[in-house]
Amino acid sequence: MTNGSAPWYKNIRLQLKIIYTLYLTIPYLQEKDAVYITNDVSHAVQLISHGFTTTIIGGTMKLVTYATVGASAVENLRRYNFTIGFFGTNGVSIKAGLTTPTDEEAMMKETAINHCKKAYILADNSKFGKITPFSFSSLDKVTVITNKQPDETYAHYDIVVAG
Repeated sequence: MTNGSAPWYKNIRLQLKIIYTLYLTIPYLQEKDAVYITNDVSHAVQLISHGFTTTIIGGTMKLVTYATVGASAVENLRRYNFTIGFFGTNGVSIKAGLTTPTDEEAMMKETAINHCKKAYILADNSKFGKITPFSFSSLDKVTVITNKQPDETYAHYDIVVAG
């Protein structure tokens, strides 16, 4: 925006989720005025080390992923309204939407997406057509960023192919 109002990213709230792809994007973030909110301890450490204001969602920490999940994490998450959210997924399907292997992760992602002004899903082309046990969003609520154009059955949805 150049009309004298504050830039769109002022007071932004950004939610990052448990996926290595997102972890790799943190060094490329440049907006220092944003508040970054995550449920992943490893993301929080990296964000702080790059000088970003960071909030971690409380809850029960998963042993393998260092992500917080559970009822208290979902309740904490409900208190936020996000400008932009970036999420990973294990499956992208016309029938099931976006899917993940655990109900705890699905509850976290569904809650966060429902509190986002704009939600982006990072999914490489291997995720299309796959369905894992728990759905967390329909495709019409998000923009999917991927590395290769999926087949024409996804043409109705907001899919962006990144370089």
